Amino acid sequence: MCLFFTVGIVNIFLYHKFNSFLNSSFLETVSFTTLSESKEFLLSYFDLKTITILSIFILFSFAFFLIPYNTLFLISDKFHVLYIFKILLFIFCFISIYRKPHKYFIDDFLLYSWFDAIKNLKKNINEYTIELNNLKSELNKEIKNYNITKTKDIEISKIVIIMGESTQRNYMSLYNYSLETTPNLNQLKMQGNLFEFKDVIAPHSHTNQAISKIFTFSNYENQSTPWFKQKNIVNIMKAAGYYTYWISNQESVSTPGNAPEALARLSNKTIFLDKIFTGISLSRDEQIIKELKQIPPKEKEFYILHLQGTHMDYSRRYSNKFKKFNINDLKNNNLDHLNKNKKLTTKQAKIKSHYLNAIYYNDYIINEIINHFKNEETIIFYLSDHGDEVYDFRDFFGHTETIGSRYMAEIPFIIYLSDKLKQKYPNIISQIKKAQNLPFMSDDFLHAFLDIIGLTINDFQKDRSLFSNNFNKERVRIFANKNYDEELKLHNNLEKNKYFFKSPSKIWLHRTNELKKILDFEKKYQGFEVDVHYFSKEKYFDVGHDGEKDSIGLNLKDMLIVALKRDKKTIPLQTKFWIDFKNLNTNNAHESLLVLLNICKETGFNKKNLIIESSNYTLLNIFKNKGFYTSYYLLNIENMELTEELKNKIQEAINSQNFNAISFPYRENIYHFIKESKFKINNQDIEILTWNESKDLLYNMSIKAFFDPQVKIILSGEKGFYR
Repeated sequence: MCLFFTVGIVNIFLYHKFNSFLNSSFLETVSFTTLSESKEFLLSYFDLKTITILSIFILFSFAFFLIPYNTLFLISDKFHVLYIFKILLFIFCFISIYRKPHKYFIDDFLLYSWFDAIKNLKKNINEYTIELNNLKSELNKEIKNYNITKTKDIEISKIVIIMGESTQRNYMSLYNYSLETTPNLNQLKMQGNLFEFKDVIAPHSHTNQAISKIFTFSNYENQSTPWFKQKNIVNIMKAAGYYTYWISNQESVSTPGNAPEALARLSNKTIFLDKIFTGISLSRDEQIIKELKQIPPKEKEFYILHLQGTHMDYSRRYSNKFKKFNINDLKNNNLDHLNKNKKLTTKQAKIKSHYLNAIYYNDYIINEIINHFKNEETIIFYLSDHGDEVYDFRDFFGHTETIGSRYMAEIPFIIYLSDKLKQKYPNIISQIKKAQNLPFMSDDFLHAFLDIIGLTINDFQKDRSLFSNNFNKERVRIFANKNYDEELKLHNNLEKNKYFFKSPSKIWLHRTNELKKILDFEKKYQGFEVDVHYFSKEKYFDVGHDGEKDSIGLNLKDMLIVALKRDKKTIPLQTKFWIDFKNLNTNNAHESLLVLLNICKETGFNKKNLIIESSNYTLLNIFKNKGFYTSYYLLNIENMELTEELKNKIQEAINSQNFNAISFPYRENIYHFIKESKFKINNQDIEILTWNESKDLLYNMSIKAFFDPQVKIILSGEKGFYR
């Protein structure tokens, strides 16, 4: 009973504050959180409303357990209330059971979800501990295998990375916030030494996950390879001949798997300044500046300076000297709105003003660090691990991916160049200026970092560096399991979310083989799956699952025209189609490609919004080479034995590079087989498309595949009489 009570009280708290129950993500975050962060978290989130809700649950629980069962029979039951209640409860349970296959019962068992989360965390930590021990024991050998090559005639003597914490760029006057929160950075920009990047987001909303990607070659496209098996920035810079420092104003966390701790320990010199384990962080970031002044200079130095930044509790991040902003500043500048219809409460406005003061202090700290290095030949990078949402459109402040928003993702990214460096390497300035407006996610920071300082190594990719002419501007940026540019970026804090569809962009509608179905669900789904057969005689794509015998003469071209009309209402979002090409063969492949290209040209439909799927993977290459996204359908895999031989055949097909993704019906055993096989193409995880047609939207939003960034699309079913 105590176990169920604990599950209940924790889940009520998490659901009330974060709209989620306990899962692996929460457990991992807690495991890698310092004592001070944990205490400040509790102080920040345990408000009166939360305490009231939990108190009610506790009172009802005690009442339920303490009232003797026999006393119920002493209560008059003239109207048979207890019997009616039992019948209604039975009916409710029966309907719940009837609607779900037996294999899904375990997903709804609260204790199982806890056991599963704990098991996954333990597995990850055990794997990490083994690898970390190997890493430490073979560190010197490993560094020798880091083959560093110079790409430019550049030799920068001082390279500094300032790692911020919980700082959202939209509250910085450097990024056009109307209050002067970053006067020092503004001045450095005017002097021509500082450059801000305007469209950069974090990969995660928590420090551990974010830093594990920022300082390694890890990203969501290669997540089957753990971050600690990727090359990291500390070892790279040591191999390049730099003496490396990691100075942190955060507590040292000995928990295996903590990325900042593990990476810091690889440095030549590691210093953790917050040594007083009071449960509340007392050490302010100016301690880092004092520490810097005590370090004797060396010829080539690389620093990572990890700040407390603007982490909650915001009021503890700065001293009285930096109490610049208050509630009246928000009111007088019309900045006291929660959203279009509500104003901030006094408590909310107070917390927001604390956040502004923390940013004001953070500006001072960055400027002081810059002053320490400004007379040297120095390049300084500053970025935050993630942002904090601070009552930007709802009653919430902080960061969590379960209810992730653009405000948790949008971070500052700036580069400072000293006068000496500007004079010696003027080409760096032009490189930076060309990149300032490009869309970038900080999990590719290491690629960009190496590019700008003129180094390369195995695993470096030019298309991931925003300073490269080969930079991939169209990379999908995933934050909190959402397409940032389509689902989050359009959100305005004073208006409703401008993502027009009820379904997440990851979930599309299955088997949309008639115009009526598109029109019926045009406000619910952005993407649709369509079955087609190519009719060579008529030279057109017929929409339908079973070919000529079931044809209603619906032309794919007509569906695209209907979609384009809808797109006028949803600008800038566009309709996307998954084309299940049922009869692709050697006789029709080239002709059907030309017809499809002509349809796109005549209608103006963007071919990048089409997926071409077929079980004949050898022919998909001609579509891929013309710019179509292609997927190899693993035909009948649900009826096959999931053996090593099958795994090898699939990898052999992937090695042909004829397609971009693999697709298969969603079954737990198949999904796990695919994940455990770790199929790769060009050292990246092969992308996955799947369908769960017998399940509705809400169900598909709860399965593991929905939270897996390797899975790009899940097809969902809908009730109705459709062909």
